Amino acid sequence: MKRTLFAVVMSAALLALSQTASSAVYYQNDEEAALKELAREWADAVVHRDFAKLDKIQAEDFKGNAQGMGFNKRMLREALQSGQLAVAAWTMDDIKVKITGNTAVVSGRSTLTNAKYKGSDFSGEWEWTDRFVKEKNGAWRAVNSQSKLVKK
Repeated sequence: MKRTLFAVVMSAALLALSQTASSAVYYQNDEEAALKELAREWADAVVHRDFAKLDKIQAEDFKGNAQGMGFNKRMLREALQSGQLAVAAWTMDDIKVKITGNTAVVSGRSTLTNAKYKGSDFSGEWEWTDRFVKEKNGAWRAVNSQSKLVKK
């Protein structure tokens, strides 16, 4: 009788543990999908100069570096508003996400078409890494971005 009771209790405990681990995997997959979509929305917001969307994505203290040129949220906004920065099309490939607690690193490759900054063309294939922090309300906000042009 004791062995049967022990087996039943152990089976129930193992089932509960497997369900908890399974839901953690689903949660992780949902978060990864949300961050991939956020990266795509960010690119779309730049192409379409959607400042409301950019404000939701980027933290107030956001900082970035593209090909050795540093910028912050305000500088990016001003360049888009003035027309100094324009991107006709921005596609993304090979997006990877790594979540650790309330931080995430999202990286990938992008192709920018008809992209100009202060009259210089920066179209081409880029590699990038973005860092996000999850706020108390559950929203992910970009705090840092690094990108470089891929040499062909």
